[in-house]
Amino acid sequence: MAWHVVRAIGLVCVINFILFVAGSFYLGGDALNGYQRDGHYFLRMYSTFTEVSRSVFLYSEWHGLLLIGNFAIVLVASQLFRKKLSQSK
Repeated sequence: MAWHVVRAIGLVCVINFILFVAGSFYLGGDALNGYQRDGHYFLRMYSTFTEVSRSVFLYSEWHGLLLIGNFAIVLVASQLFRKKLSQSK
């Protein structure tokens, strides 16, 4: 795996993180910290809950899960690159 691929993966993940944070501020929180009850969906930011539609809640939930997956991908790509780099010396 070439260094430019690892950098590209990292850049995509940083952009995704920025979009997640911006979206959380815009929407009033995120679904990973929120909850759903009786057909009502709430995003949470700090101690404030914001009621949103089901589709917004699902978007926030999937975006948060994707963000967690991105961190895992960056860690794996970095370790593979580091291993390959140490073998080439």
